[in-house]
Amino acid sequence: MRRSLRVPLRHERVIGLLDLGSSKIGCLIVAVGPSRERVPSRGALTHGDVTSAASDETAVRILGVGYIGSRGIKSGVVMDMSAAEACVRTCVAEAETVAGVTINEVHVAVSCGRLASQSFAAHAEVGSAGVQAADISRALAGGQAYARRDGRFLVQMNTIGFRLDGQPCGADPRGLVAQRLTADLTAVTADAAPVQNVFMLMQRCHLSIEQIVPAPLASGLAASRRDERQLGVTVVDIGSGVTTISMFADGELVHVDAIAVGGDRLTYEIAKELQTHLAQAERIKALYGTVVQAQSDSREIFEYERVDDRSDAQDGVSGRASKSDLRLIVTPYVRWLFEQVHDRIQRCPVRHLASDRVVLTGGSAQLIGIDGLSADVLERPVRLGMPEELNGISAEFCGPAFSCLFGLCEYVARQTPLGVGVSQAFDVEASQTGYLERVGKWLVGTG
Repeated sequence: MRRSLRVPLRHERVIGLLDLGSSKIGCLIVAVGPSRERVPSRGALTHGDVTSAASDETAVRILGVGYIGSRGIKSGVVMDMSAAEACVRTCVAEAETVAGVTINEVHVAVSCGRLASQSFAAHAEVGSAGVQAADISRALAGGQAYARRDGRFLVQMNTIGFRLDGQPCGADPRGLVAQRLTADLTAVTADAAPVQNVFMLMQRCHLSIEQIVPAPLASGLAASRRDERQLGVTVVDIGSGVTTISMFADGELVHVDAIAVGGDRLTYEIAKELQTHLAQAERIKALYGTVVQAQSDSREIFEYERVDDRSDAQDGVSGRASKSDLRLIVTPYVRWLFEQVHDRIQRCPVRHLASDRVVLTGGSAQLIGIDGLSADVLERPVRLGMPEELNGISAEFCGPAFSCLFGLCEYVARQTPLGVGVSQAFDVEASQTGYLERVGKWLVGTG
């Protein structure tokens, strides 16, 4: 009998991928293992340029998917532990039912804790035998300590490249002779308390976190193309509660930022101006939201229920507005939001590395005409990005609203041993300051 494609193979490890959003919680269950076939299995993602010690391609097969409306989470922050726990349990159970397996480990995408990044260089003196693995470990340990110096939680640290005596070298400098090894690093950090609440949430759901992943990185991987990340690109993900920014250069993440407003704020503005319920405002935004002026807008009328609905109103309809009226509400907010994004980009010290390309993604990036308006405000070419369609996955999951969730698949496929795992990142010790002093001679910040 032929084995089902959704059944994990012996050499594969089953893990869960979680996106804790403000409007929805999504879960993917995947089977991860080395790919020894030229043609990937149905529904598989492969990443052939995994660096360092990984010699085989990594294959990620999607076994199951589930999602549910989010409760207890606002702007990526756990606000109500019990409500959030119920949502996560339901979402994971749905994905487990589809996959036919039970998961114990998860990769979790987070956007909470005022995500921020910094680029710097960590140094290690090299002995006469040339660069050894211990030299690389010392440089990376110094980088971790430097990133945590203010008590921030180290979400992830990327190795952008290595230098020997100030000169660039390959991705693996081991065995090369030099006096000093320099690792150019980008660290993503967050306030510790909101991330610790995510850990507590997972513990209550009987799930262990294998790795915390910055949500901007995940959505950036899904929405952008590999050649764009190589040449330089900025990805803006407009979620419900958070708008995130990720910059890539030479194929690597070089900067992230987050603004604690998103599509929910626009829904609130519509509800306030039209005096309607939030659920009605969300429906109006999805059906009629636009930032493009058309001659027919003033004649296209929609009806809705006002919060002060009169008892004599027929069919529950007591309010009427045109698309033109709605555009006058939507456009100023969208322009304001992209002005905030433009300001964050201009303040980024490595913005020149990401060139001028901008990719928009996220659920609120589906407003009609938002690419043109954002290009005008950002003064850059803009395109809309979304995850690639995968065999065996319903089309409803392949829209921009699911970029972060499916970007986790790409993240799992491209991981390298030089990344910072959760066991390293969450080890915030009281003696951190003393450790920083011991590694200070290896470390010099550049930004």
